[in-house]
Amino acid sequence: MLVAFFLFDLLTREFLFQLTLPHLKVIEQNRSEGFTKLSAIVSELSDKYAYVFIIGATYHLLDVPNAFVVSVTIYTALGVLSLLKSFNHEARPFFVTNLTPTKCWLEYGNPSGHSITSTSLYLTMWDLLCRRYNADRYWRIYSCLCTIMVCIAIAFSRIYNGVHTYN
Repeated sequence: MLVAFFLFDLLTREFLFQLTLPHLKVIEQNRSEGFTKLSAIVSELSDKYAYVFIIGATYHLLDVPNAFVVSVTIYTALGVLSLLKSFNHEARPFFVTNLTPTKCWLEYGNPSGHSITSTSLYLTMWDLLCRRYNADRYWRIYSCLCTIMVCIAIAFSRIYNGVHTYN
């Protein structure tokens, strides 16, 4: 499965990168101040300050071994992210065209660190919290959908901010 994912990424990477550039220009020309602020806030849900808060909160909401799992998850995701960015060497969109990002580090762009770390962190927390508090089927499904929506919103905010592409 993982090999298929990497093959799919390799085959579609350039196409999706080129497809994104004109869309990013349209987004940049039509940015509204309110949605830009909202996008920045959503993006911060997967940044260092949020991670510090979340890791600290898990030590209050979960037992120590499970809170440690959350800590290990975020640090593992960051390690894998560093390896993948070094392997992919893909420029951010504003490196190759005249886009102005809202805020970004000057490093490689693929994969999105915010997307990878937030997805791994929030889905791990979702699973551990559902187990810890014996969530019934309804709450597991509902909370999973909410968690996935947050992860999608974070990924979209990174594209809206002009720092990532569709791939």
